[in-house]
Amino acid sequence: MPPASRSGSAFPPSKGRSAPLGGWTTERDAHRSARPARRRDDPRYVALRLLAIRPRSIRELMRRLSEKGFPPERVQGVIHALQEQRILDDAQFSHILIEQTLARKPVGRKLLAWKLRQASVAPEGIEEALGRVFPRVRELALARAAAAQKLAELLRRRRIAPRSDLKARIGRFLLSRGFSPELVPEVLEEIVFGRASHGPRGVEQ
Repeated sequence: MPPASRSGSAFPPSKGRSAPLGGWTTERDAHRSARPARRRDDPRYVALRLLAIRPRSIRELMRRLSEKGFPPERVQGVIHALQEQRILDDAQFSHILIEQTLARKPVGRKLLAWKLRQASVAPEGIEEALGRVFPRVRELALARAAAAQKLAELLRRRRIAPRSDLKARIGRFLLSRGFSPELVPEVLEEIVFGRASHGPRGVEQ
């Protein structure tokens, strides 16, 4: 005859009921305790959890899975499957990252390329994304807008400013925002000198 449990019953707890401390473990309890371990051992589950936190590039996701100890063949298999299902797509990821960055403030091609490199997008993917999403005409328009905004800000601070001083300050500002160096002289000529020729207040001729 089995010994009585602490509750006084000579039988184990019924299936589905929590076992008392030091008592019997039910089949459901064993299944629940094993489930998290199985999920941690599943690279697809881990990959989807990482993507649920935020979008990631292919190379970044591969690196994260490798860091968690998954063998290369399993990592490659998961990456390939996610690409086939269009869950993982560097072109779409790059597009999202570029638009999110530009929504915060106008920046140039060099800064966008740096952000994509930081996100582990492959070099060929960076060039393709910038060529498709950020052509020269768009960068030029953003550089003009950024320069005009900076000019207005500088003129608010100083009642009279030499054009040479404005040119230097705005030029440094545009380069710090990652605009292509070959665009900067064109923008400065139009924004600083072009508008100065029409006599904006605060610009010393």
